[in-house]
Amino acid sequence: FRVKNKIFATVGHPPGRCVVKLSTADREALLATHPDRFHDVGWAAQGWPGVSLEGLSDERLSDLLRTAWRQVAPATLVTAHPELVP
Repeated sequence: FRVKNKIFATVGHPPGRCVVKLSTADREALLATHPDRFHDVGWAAQGWPGVSLEGLSDERLSDLLRTAWRQVAPATLVTAHPELVP
């Protein structure tokens, strides 16, 4: 998934998993509190945790995707779309 040609999430590599762009602090918090759901991947140093999708609620996935979108979207888009801010 991209916004203004910047990737904020990928899905399905491997199947049942995704990767989202988060702040380093958010990534570290998720890894510490939910190690069964979130894991490090090759892009971890840039704030990209891997996410196991099995059993993840639609609401939680939506929150993660909106947070990732906000992380890479230009400020003008974030301001223009307050409904996308969790």
